[in-house]
Amino acid sequence: MVHSITLQTYDGTVTDNDILGQICFAAPNEEAFAAGAVTASIFARSETSFDDDDNNETELVFATASGGATGARPASDLTGDMTLSSAGLLTLAGNLVIPDGGNIGTTDTDAIAIASDGVVTMNQIPVFSAGINVSGGTIAGTIATATQNSITTMTGLVTVGTIGTGVWQGTDVAVAHGGTGASSLTDGGILLGSGTGAITAMSVLGDGVIVVGDNSTDPTTITAFTASDGVLKHEVGGLELNISAIAIGDVLAGTGTGAVGIVTSTGHSDGDVLTLQADGTADWESAGGGSARSVAGDTNNGIVTWVTSDNTFAVESNLSYTGGDLLVGGSTPSVTIGDAGTEDTKLVFDGAAQDFYIGLDDTDDDLKIGLGSAVGTTPVITMAGTGAVSVGVDDTGYDVTMYGATASSYLRWDESEDRLNIFAGSFRIEQVPASNAGTAVSDDSDATINIDWSRGNYHWIVLAEANVTKIIFQNMKRGGRYILRIEQHASSAKTVAWTNVDSDESNTAFTEVRWVGGTAPTMSTGTGRVDVYGFLCTRSNGRGVDGFVIAQNLAEDGTH
Repeated sequence: MVHSITLQTYDGTVTDNDILGQICFAAPNEEAFAAGAVTASIFARSETSFDDDDNNETELVFATASGGATGARPASDLTGDMTLSSAGLLTLAGNLVIPDGGNIGTTDTDAIAIASDGVVTMNQIPVFSAGINVSGGTIAGTIATATQNSITTMTGLVTVGTIGTGVWQGTDVAVAHGGTGASSLTDGGILLGSGTGAITAMSVLGDGVIVVGDNSTDPTTITAFTASDGVLKHEVGGLELNISAIAIGDVLAGTGTGAVGIVTSTGHSDGDVLTLQADGTADWESAGGGSARSVAGDTNNGIVTWVTSDNTFAVESNLSYTGGDLLVGGSTPSVTIGDAGTEDTKLVFDGAAQDFYIGLDDTDDDLKIGLGSAVGTTPVITMAGTGAVSVGVDDTGYDVTMYGATASSYLRWDESEDRLNIFAGSFRIEQVPASNAGTAVSDDSDATINIDWSRGNYHWIVLAEANVTKIIFQNMKRGGRYILRIEQHASSAKTVAWTNVDSDESNTAFTEVRWVGGTAPTMSTGTGRVDVYGFLCTRSNGRGVDGFVIAQNLAEDGTH
């Protein structure tokens, strides 16, 4: 049986901070008040209001006197020097003093040792989950971390020892942090920057190889020298020759192998000349003993050429010139092709995808510019002996474009549509006929207005003695705009029937004229008065026309 002493309050309700029981300690009753007062006490105090839901958390408070009594004071004044909460938290009002050489530990009793001079030694690796803030001091020894694997901020780091494990700023230190950004570099290779990217290393250069830049991309390499201690190679403009060995009077000459040789002057006499030998080399010879060579041939106006196979001259015709630009000079330079014979003459431009020629077609004595290489085949532009110029041939034409001074303004003959088009420009067409009198309608009883619009976009008709009962609009083109001016008879008014309009003379190709408002106009009846009509062709065969009355009952002007 466990024996115990129970101190129990008789308050019916326990609230937060109520004292449940208290043990007090005092000296014997002496004359002085303080000497006889309670100098220490231990009491239990509620941490919450008690209820039927098992809420009875209580703390144990230890209080000692310091110039006054500890007991018989209100609970709110009893803060205590040491409090043990219901959660096991021990709170001290003052300091926790460890004796000199004392230890703090659990099963490891010396986990934390405090020396007499205040130096604290931690014999186990401490874990600081919220970090370490060292101000005004130093950290000596080894910092090893367990769950925290990085030191976030450290300023004033004086000395860094060996970093045994882990990485520094990632696997490779980046360029932005003063590193190369690379794990390894080629031994003997030249390093190349890559902006903020990792430095790269070129391969080890070969013997005689140098690095050359192009002011934009990574530099490249060329084999410029015969060796690292050699001379500049001929492929890059060098002589491949130690020119320090050249004496006065020596001459540099090609050897046929790319390198340059020295034709020495040693052993030759004053007045010797440098000549080309039969084997193609150069050497010094006496100035005398030379002779001219004769050239045999049976070609008039032939060209003399040098034949390297036997070191002779030859006369050739049909010369093929492959030397690049050909200049014909002189005060009045000219080139003549042909000899007045009965044959075609030409210049051919040999293109990769298309050949062109300019030539005289002797068959019809025309100058032609065409496709291909045979004169007269597929001519595009032809100039006859009379000076007349034509483009294409009958039934095989080409588009012809004439540009104006304004951008996108041009005149084009469209071969596929057989139509002349004007883009972003204007044109002028004379009246038909181009005279001061219009075309008179015939005087028969069944008068017909027959207009061929291919002759012009403007026609002027003068009515005769008969009424017009039929109108023929020939050769209209879709998109064409036309103007018809009809002048009334000078003495008696005649009518014009717009209900009988054809597109040709067969009387079977009816043309639909759609008037504004759906009603055909009536010809002005005043003698000599003029009506003006406009038409827009809307069909490719000319059988659909929009009709517009431009003006009616105009007075005729005797001057045109």
